[in-house]
Amino acid sequence: MFHFWYLYDLDSGSILSNKTEIIDFISCNPDEKRVIPDFFDRIYEVNEIIVQRIEELYRELEQKERTDTELVRIASDRSSRFIRDLITEIELHLKEYLYDYPEEREWEESWDSVRSKLLEVSLTKRRLQKLRRLWREYKKSGDWKGLIRQMEVFLTGMKARSQAEIPPFDGNKLKLVTVDFIS
Repeated sequence: MFHFWYLYDLDSGSILSNKTEIIDFISCNPDEKRVIPDFFDRIYEVNEIIVQRIEELYRELEQKERTDTELVRIASDRSSRFIRDLITEIELHLKEYLYDYPEEREWEESWDSVRSKLLEVSLTKRRLQKLRRLWREYKKSGDWKGLIRQMEVFLTGMKARSQAEIPPFDGNKLKLVTVDFIS
């Protein structure tokens, strides 16, 4: 469940979404008089603007979830950066192999399985050491098929991390909780 905080300044047209900034904006002395403005009609316009912003933000979250975020995380971590090179190298060899032998798809299927499993398992220090050892052996031998086979054996029985999937955006679930006029 998401909670969004937005403050729309009707005078300037600016939108605040940081809770601290919102509280700073609305704070005033206890003895200050309240003045209720006469622009209630604008509430619906402002609400529509905020709903659009929330939908855009939600779509970005969905998009990020769909991309290979695990590969990005692995590539940014210094200890596991070699995995990006490993994946790139095998995919390059596989592409060349499939160009020469397009009917032999078994290696592609095998690699897809290994790649997805590799990106789903938790890469502990020990697992990274083992993968690094396999990578070094491959660099010496150049046998990419052997590397795929070894990785298949290595990844057998490992459980994938579970990730909660973001449900599709539903504007009907959005509720305007509070409208407050600050003057």
